Amino acid sequence: MRLWRLASERRARDFDGGYGISYDGRWNTRARPVTYCSTVASLTALEKRVHVSDPALLPPQVLVTYECPDDISRRAIEIDDLPADWTRRVTHTQSIGDRWLDSKAEVLLFVPSVIMPIANVPDRNVLINHRRAEAASINVVQVIPFTLDRACSNRDSGPAWGKRAQCSMSSAYTIFSVCTHSGCAAH
Repeated sequence: MRLWRLASERRARDFDGGYGISYDGRWNTRARPVTYCSTVASLTALEKRVHVSDPALLPPQVLVTYECPDDISRRAIEIDDLPADWTRRVTHTQSIGDRWLDSKAEVLLFVPSVIMPIANVPDRNVLINHRRAEAASINVVQVIPFTLDRACSNRDSGPAWGKRAQCSMSSAYTIFSVCTHSGCAAH
């Protein structure tokens, strides 16, 4: 099984859950070693893009590809398992993730994306629990340069959701060229 993550060139090969130790995330509070990935590379890019107002301010980025053993322990949280307003209840999803991380029950937790909150789609975010020894069986198999295109943002006010713009995500390895906003001229 393959997973993808965007990282700075400098941190591309770091695999210790440093993000979760330093920062709160959608599915964790800080002080817990966790790495966030996605099941498809395009979701990884979109997740990064919605969290930055200007991609030009980011350090050079790379797309990291991980290979996981097929029999690695995992759990999935489905949208139907969550309250209807889960996308607005960050403390609720953090509590779920923290309990899972603290239990050390599995290495991988598949969770829905707020960006793609649709049941039964292959586009999922995945948390890697570094407290499980099994996490060491996950290997980096590819690191390639990646650039988040500014075309899908208004330089003065952040992401261009609601604005008409020709949108694309680009890199040395082209992943997709669409914006998820229904009013975007790229559709």
